[in-house]
Amino acid sequence: MVYDAGNFLQVVPYLAVPDPRRLRQASDFASIGLGIGAALGYACGVPQATTVLVVGDGGLLMTLGELETVVREDIPLVIVVMNDAAYGAEVHYLKMRDMPVSTSAFADVDFAPIAQALGFSVATIRSLQDLGKVADLVRNPDGPLLLDCKINGAIPAPWLFDGH
Repeated sequence: MVYDAGNFLQVVPYLAVPDPRRLRQASDFASIGLGIGAALGYACGVPQATTVLVVGDGGLLMTLGELETVVREDIPLVIVVMNDAAYGAEVHYLKMRDMPVSTSAFADVDFAPIAQALGFSVATIRSLQDLGKVADLVRNPDGPLLLDCKINGAIPAPWLFDGH
């Protein structure tokens, strides 16, 4: 499992891996958008295992063209997009400073049809029930899989308030 940087990192404690060496952070200097490159590298390095990338919608938008690479190279990758229609951490930092957040918000991109057009299996997740419906597909993906998880961006990650 590889994860990018962003407000969505509050989900990481709820994710389980069989061995600590199977969890990789790809957010040097808290930069977003590095996750997909790292995930591609890990997936190619261990092709017999499925690599899972957890990435925010802003980070994925920065590297959207790599979805085509995943399909063309038949890389076993599950992408979980935490989609709050914003650069979530930046929204909360701006709010804390009473600054306008409009430059950190963007359209609610529907990643599922984009990824599907490129050859991914896809699902849009809006509830835990939706996630339950695709559990078997996530456990045994047949090729690249993208889950577009629509999340509540109004909830800030606790680490945003620890003096940063």
